[in-house]
Order: sequence, then C-alpha cells, then structure tokens
Amino acid sequence: MEHIATAAGRPIGQVLPNGGAGQGGSLPNAKHRWRDIFDPVTAARAELELNATDLAVLRAILSYLPGDWIHVDAPEAHVCFASNCAIAARVGLSGDSTVNRALRKLEAAGIVQRRASANHKRYPRRTRQGEVISIYGISLAPALEGHDRVLGLVQTLAARANRIDILRGRCADLIDHLRASNPDTGTGTIELINAAKKQLRRVPTEMALSELVAALEAELRNIGITATKEMRAPSIVLSDNDSQIERHKEAQKNPPVTYDDLRLAFPTVTSFTDSASSAREFERRADILAESLPDTASAWRRAKQVLTFPRAYILLGYALERGDRLRRPGAYIHALTTRCARNADLARELVKTSMSRLAKLPRRQSRCPC
Repeated sequence: MEHIATAAGRPIGQVLPNGGAGQGGSLPNAKHRWRDIFDPVTAARAELELNATDLAVLRAILSYLPGDWIHVDAPEAHVCFASNCAIAARVGLSGDSTVNRALRKLEAAGIVQRRASANHKRYPRRTRQGEVISIYGISLAPALEGHDRVLGLVQTLAARANRIDILRGRCADLIDHLRASNPDTGTGTIELINAAKKQLRRVPTEMALSELVAALEAELRNIGITATKEMRAPSIVLSDNDSQIERHKEAQKNPPVTYDDLRLAFPTVTSFTDSASSAREFERRADILAESLPDTASAWRRAKQVLTFPRAYILLGYALERGDRLRRPGAYIHALTTRCARNADLARELVKTSMSRLAKLPRRQSRCPC
C-alpha cells in the first residue's frame, strides 16, 4: 500500500500559503493545472495513447484540485480525493468501470498515480491536531515530474506534422506540374496522379509521402519536366487592381517590388524562406518564423487575412529587421496591418525604408530566431 508522506508536524494550511491559487503560487517551479498539465497532455495524446474519455477523466481530476497552481512538494494541492463515482458523475459516465480503465491508461502514460488506503478510500490522514501525516488519492506527481517529457512529445509531434505538411504541399505542386504536361488518358502518368490524389485524401504517414514525392519526381524526370525553378517563392504582387491594363499603368508610376528587392530589404526572413521547395512550404516557413516571436501568432493570422500573404510577409520582414528594439512584435505587426489596410502604398514604402536603412549599416549576419 502506497501513501504520500508529508513533513511531520506541518499543518495542511502551511503547505501552500494562500491556498496555492495565487499568480504562480508561493512555491518555485509550480505548474498550472490547465496550461502546464492538461494542454500538453492533450496535444501529446496520440503518443501517450489516450482517447477522449481518458482526457475527460483527467479534466475531472484536475477540476477537483483546490487551486490552479500545483507543486510536487505540496501533495495536498496535487492529489484528488474524489471517488470514482464522483468523477464518473462529473464526466457524465454511467459507472466507475470506465473511470477505472481511464485511470489505468493515465497511470501507464505516466500522468497520474493512484495511492489507495487500506479500505480503498481517498482522504488525507490527519492527527487530532489537524496535522497531515499521509494522503491517499489520485496523485498528479508523475505529470509534474514528467512535464519536460510531455513537452518533448508535443514538440516531436509538431515537427512531424510540419514535415508532413511540407510533403503534402510538395506532392500537390508535383501533381499540378504533371497535370500541366497534358498526359494522355490511360498512361501511367494519369494512373500515378489518381493514386497520389487518393493517397492525399487519407491520413498518410511521413514515409508514405516521401515515397510518393520520389515517385512523382521520377515521373517528371521521365517526361522531361523540371519542376524546381518556378516552385521556389510565391510572386509578390502589391497591386490591388485586378485589371492587367491598370496594373501596367500603375507599374509605370511605381516600379514593382521583386523578390530580389525583398532579399535586400529583409535578409532575416528571406534567408529562412529561400530554401522552400514550394509555395506552400514558403508560406509555412513564414508561419513558423512568425509564431517563434512572442505574442505574434494572432497578429500574423490577422495580417494574412486582411492584407493577403505577400503584404503580410513584408510586415513580418520589416518587424524582424527591427530586432531587439521591438518589445512587442505582435502589437507592432498589428499596428502595421491597420496602417497598411488604410494605405495601399505602405508596404512598398516599408521595403524602400528597410533597404535604405540597411544600406547605411555595415554588413551583418542574419538574426533568424529559429
């Protein structure tokens, strides 16, 4: 029989001053039950082999804790004393057998540990003076101690999803190039295109996508098409006019911004996106770069929605060139988005401003934060 021992003679109220519910608690390295425990476990549920019911049980267990902040040295704060029936009622299950199965899976995943008393009840054992001697219940200590392990799983899954997304975009681009070759009906090219489209509709593995990319590239080589130069970067069009004639008139007044101009104006962002093999990967790399900045994800999504990707890309490059001088890059991009939405020529002006500013500075290396 396992139990959680506490320091002898320490009243329960002295373990977590203020109930541990303050901003970060009064103990160092305290973890937030939702942000630091539940959210990472939810993100890594595939690697931990947990389903929706297991996560619902974990959510119910966390909801029974007295405060938001928990610490491994404060057992009263990270142990749930609710019975299986109470947890089942809070989750909406009919009985406690499902809760038992979920607890076994959570234990196997290293998230919780059940510590039962002799009569299988869950409670803190106290002396007559109210001092806690031992605690029996569902402990979150494994989740606290394995927090870095779960975060590592989350990062592994995110990296894998990013690689799969890049491979899917590469496959889609290769399929477009094969279609552009106008293959004859009944040929192997048509069969390969149909098989590739069918595979992309499913949930493919990274290995399967890599093999598909190799097959599509081999087919392109067989028919004598090179699909590399035109697949590098998306075209940067800063005109709001749909008419080709109107764009021609505008180009005579304002020379168009080329990607070479962006390389000169924004070397930080272009050095990270230059190696992209497709337009989708190009945008994905820009997304990764934007999300690596503090509090920038929502501002970046808004910029792409309001201004379209080319102009948002210019704002991101301009913000990155400001470097450490920006304390809140997300707020800066948000403000630039509002200004650029009102002034269509602002993006062009930002390119010119950055080019002239960098021309006056000594040559430097890229400050890519990734």
